[in-house]
Amino acid sequence: MPPAPVPTVTDIKPYHTMLSVHSNVNVYRGETWKFEKYPNGFEGMKFIQSELAYGCNSSQNFLSFKLDRPGVVYIAYIPSGRTTLPWLLGFARHSGELRVQGLREEWAIRYKPYTSAGFVALPGPTYQSGSKYPYLVFIGACEIAGFVPEVKPPDAELDPGQWIW
Repeated sequence: MPPAPVPTVTDIKPYHTMLSVHSNVNVYRGETWKFEKYPNGFEGMKFIQSELAYGCNSSQNFLSFKLDRPGVVYIAYIPSGRTTLPWLLGFARHSGELRVQGLREEWAIRYKPYTSAGFVALPGPTYQSGSKYPYLVFIGACEIAGFVPEVKPPDAELDPGQWIW
């Protein structure tokens, strides 16, 4: 059985760039920081490249994009005082390690194992507490060849209306 196709991402707002994960790609546009280490299965995965200037955005609907088919949405962030950003409590924990050259902070990775095709909206990095740097968004197939993410239960149940998609 061939691997599931990776969703095509369109209509990214505000303007961001779609790139493939590898060790020579800049993590943030206009910066020289590169991926030093990323989880198994992330090589070649698409990610939305952001800018450091977006790190102080606190709006509830900051980043939006469309997926042409279902996929897995991963959010990597540097926790700021909290283990998990409140809006990510409905996401599963990913045990993989992410490191960026030049940044000593530890990154946490959360993911939604199944994200429907269509419109996706995410809050700004500093919405509900925040992170020191803009989070990174990775888009994967629902089934990545040779890699099945380990699903762990979320930290807490979400109240009605908290789910952001």
